[in-house]
Amino acid sequence: MERAAQVFLSAHQPLIYAGAGVLWANANYELKELAELLGAPVMTTALGKSAISEHHPLSLRVGGFPVSTYAHKAALEIFPRADGCVGNRCQF
Repeated sequence: MERAAQVFLSAHQPLIYAGAGVLWANANYELKELAELLGAPVMTTALGKSAISEHHPLSLRVGGFPVSTYAHKAALEIFPRADGCVGNRCQF
């Protein structure tokens, strides 16, 4: 959590990459609250697809790996520009 806070506080274009762990922890509400607090878009893995409503204005929908055929266009556009990402597959 400390690392995540540091990443988000120093980022100009933060991104939350949410997976199935959000669902297993029943933390959907907390994810939505964090995204809204930070104004950070949320990209999900295929298994974490329902971690945040795809109708939420901060949802980028499924991103998966950026080269994946199932990745949503918005996720493909924003992922490369993000300078602060927290999630198990974030790479900069």
